[in-house]
Amino acid sequence: MGLLFNPMYRLKEDEGRVLILHKGGLSALTETANSGSFGSAHPLHGAILACCKGDSADEAYKRLCQHIEIRRELFDKFVSRLLDCEDPVAMKIGEEEAFFPPMTLISSDASPAKVYDPEHFLWHQPNLKSRRPGSVSNLTLMVNNICATDCFYCYADKRVPRNCSIPFERLEQLVDEAEADGVAYIDLIGGEVFLYPKWRELIGLLVKKGYNPLISTKVPLTKSEIEDFKATGMKRLQVSLDSLLPETLTRTLRVKEDYAEKMKQSLRDMTDAGLEVAVHSIVTSRSTLDDLKSVYDFLATLPNKVLYWRPDVGGPSIYSVCKDIEPREDVRASCFEWLEKVKEDSTFPIESSGLRSREEEDAADADWNGFFSRSLCSGNYFQMFILPDGQVTICEELYWHPRFIIGNVKEQSLKEIWNSDKATGLYCIGQKEFPAESACSTCGKFKDCRSVKQVCYRDILRKHGEDKWYLPDVSCPMAKK
Repeated sequence: MGLLFNPMYRLKEDEGRVLILHKGGLSALTETANSGSFGSAHPLHGAILACCKGDSADEAYKRLCQHIEIRRELFDKFVSRLLDCEDPVAMKIGEEEAFFPPMTLISSDASPAKVYDPEHFLWHQPNLKSRRPGSVSNLTLMVNNICATDCFYCYADKRVPRNCSIPFERLEQLVDEAEADGVAYIDLIGGEVFLYPKWRELIGLLVKKGYNPLISTKVPLTKSEIEDFKATGMKRLQVSLDSLLPETLTRTLRVKEDYAEKMKQSLRDMTDAGLEVAVHSIVTSRSTLDDLKSVYDFLATLPNKVLYWRPDVGGPSIYSVCKDIEPREDVRASCFEWLEKVKEDSTFPIESSGLRSREEEDAADADWNGFFSRSLCSGNYFQMFILPDGQVTICEELYWHPRFIIGNVKEQSLKEIWNSDKATGLYCIGQKEFPAESACSTCGKFKDCRSVKQVCYRDILRKHGEDKWYLPDVSCPMAKK
């Protein structure tokens, strides 16, 4: 087997360091990468990884030496630390630290997913200091907030219906800008992506540029639409399917009684066409175990094209009309226990952790150690979210909240928005901006809290209201006093 930089990751030069980012899209549960992990490496590390193209270590070393001289033992030591390592790896570089996501380097003789020029990384003066990247790394484009269903648990801001008003020519320019800025992935969402008139052209453009967008649908696509989707170069699609019981679907999605049969036929047509389908289900206050069983029984009849099935718990959002969305605890527990049993013999992978009890996680977050070990928020650190009218926010679920709008792609480039006063001011927000009623205004841990990891504004607004952005993160110990 040769050495291969994991094709599930992308390399991005960032002013003296190399970021290692997940490429996005739909991934099988068994694929060798962690979508929630990222790395920050020395420029030399980036050059070494760029030289690992699926052939032997000897060939990778020879390739590297065409760009920079390095002793073979140092090369071998670096490779041995990373090769097929299923855990994150940290390496001390002077006073700074480089870190690598799981399975950064794998044993494989496959061809690389993307070819990099090692020189692109080597000419920069090393700077591994932890900081906000110099350009956006991940993008989500919302093409509309119009849906084919009317889900009672919907989390989106649909108060004003909006279709995409960004000219397609500008979308083409944005994809070019993203490629130039080293954006690792671009996802498409709605509303409903397949209700955007130019979905074929847009998806085809992204695939042509090397992107593999995650697309989810509740529409029972026709055979013709499925063939058009395949013609773009896409091989995977996520289908949102909470139940196949007509009485449940009419009550929760407000669809017609024939919706379940149409979805079954569409899923058959998708798998017959060779698409790999991921299925996502939401368990709510109107769900029962029978709803999950109906989905499982049908998926078991499909050929081996079910990428995975992932049930999750629904809950209220900032914009939810109905607040009684979460399932009863006994329903959640019974669904989780049943999933744990059936996945042992299932013909397709099942990810059941979304139905696991949250009590242990909440307890772990109750002190400062738990709070400071929280995950990094990608909004305004890696991610920007483009709304249908061209405005840009930092997070999908903040939508048009004026506090978090940082620019407009109809008027600015991606780089201009990312480095604008609005974006950097929101990331580097000062303690003086917080009113006295907020515990953050006098907290001695403010700087440590707000640097790099930030807080989850979505959860703050969801719990306290749209005007309470300045309150502590919901997992902060100060929020519990």
